[in-house]
Amino acid sequence: MRAVTVVVVALALVSSLTYVRNWQTSNLTEPYFDQVRAGLRSAEHQPVPLVDASLPQTLLWAFGFPENTYSHVFRDQARLTDYPDWSVDELYIFDDGGHLRPVVIQAARSMVPGSGAGTSWSGTSRRSSRWTGPSSAAGGGSGWATRAHETSR
Repeated sequence: MRAVTVVVVALALVSSLTYVRNWQTSNLTEPYFDQVRAGLRSAEHQPVPLVDASLPQTLLWAFGFPENTYSHVFRDQARLTDYPDWSVDELYIFDDGGHLRPVVIQAARSMVPGSGAGTSWSGTSRRSSRWTGPSSAAGGGSGWATRAHETSR
């Protein structure tokens, strides 16, 4: 029984030392946070409007939600960050290396200029004038609508 205990303790020691050595030499956390801080300080828009996304899986696992989100992890950078809950013109996110990148949302459908046959969009303005135009959406389909607002001073 004593021999088994010695073997288990020895294997646990080797495992712990290997883990610590790997964590110290291959840890991506420090370079990631250094890059995040540099990106926030040099950003064109201050405070930086960020998507409240999660850290990369290599830094903090997803089961840590919501503690793994930007708003929790970057609290010490609160004066440089903003997490808008409305539409904004500029929105940013960090890539897996901590580099600040603009968010790009690919369009699924769009209005195309010109006239022609096919699906078209139409509506009425407050002044009761009609407007129409072709759409890139194929066929009839349903599930999307367009709303246009006009404001005047």
